Amino acid sequence: MATFDDHAKTTLTLYYIVDHRLTTVLSKASMKILLLLFSLSLSPAAFSQSQLDSIISANACNCLTRSATVDEETLATCILNAFKSDSERILKECLITYGDTSEASARKFGLEIYGRLSVSMIRTCDKYAQVIASIRDDSYRNINLDSIKSAYKVLISASPQKPSAETFTVEGIIHFKEGEFTAAISSFNKAIQQDSNAFQSIYFKAWALEKSGKFDEAISLYKQLSILTNRQEFILFATLAERNKKR
Repeated sequence: MATFDDHAKTTLTLYYIVDHRLTTVLSKASMKILLLLFSLSLSPAAFSQSQLDSIISANACNCLTRSATVDEETLATCILNAFKSDSERILKECLITYGDTSEASARKFGLEIYGRLSVSMIRTCDKYAQVIASIRDDSYRNINLDSIKSAYKVLISASPQKPSAETFTVEGIIHFKEGEFTAAISSFNKAIQQDSNAFQSIYFKAWALEKSGKFDEAISLYKQLSILTNRQEFILFATLAERNKKR
């Protein structure tokens, strides 16, 4: 028979499933880019930051648009190839910005460019935005509803008179999974009332608000999460919500 600890571990795992694949894809791409930068020599050409960003993002978007099918590997490859095509210019700008092209400076500069592009391309590249949204949606669809319900039963039985923030979070995820976004938001609000740092409730509440067409509230919560957790993917989600709002 499953114990409370078993179900607690299950719910803790569920909390991080949705954005794990996205984080993994972006991390793999960024590491490939850094390895590329470390292996190059300088050229005399120099571009402004905005010009460089525009060139790299345009190359990456063209690659994605030309691809017959776009999956996680294609996304990482297209971004890497875009960096390859302008790698010498990137190092030149690194030298201008930091005064050297040491490993530490190249790492910092490469991640700065990649961080900007991973967000800005949602606004400028339809195929990229579709891939990012698809990765998030696929991860969510893979969450097993029966497992969440089993975890909820254990949590609620442990404290039926005074459910915990975790219990309300899991309850909200069940409603979310079933497409009951108003009920989900209500459950997440109860969790947040008990624990203002209930990050998963804030995250799923933002997503439920987005799916309900309440984009401004969703965007505000995603940005709040990015500040609280210092995680880039929440800025991506805020930008996706901004994009969806304009449709």
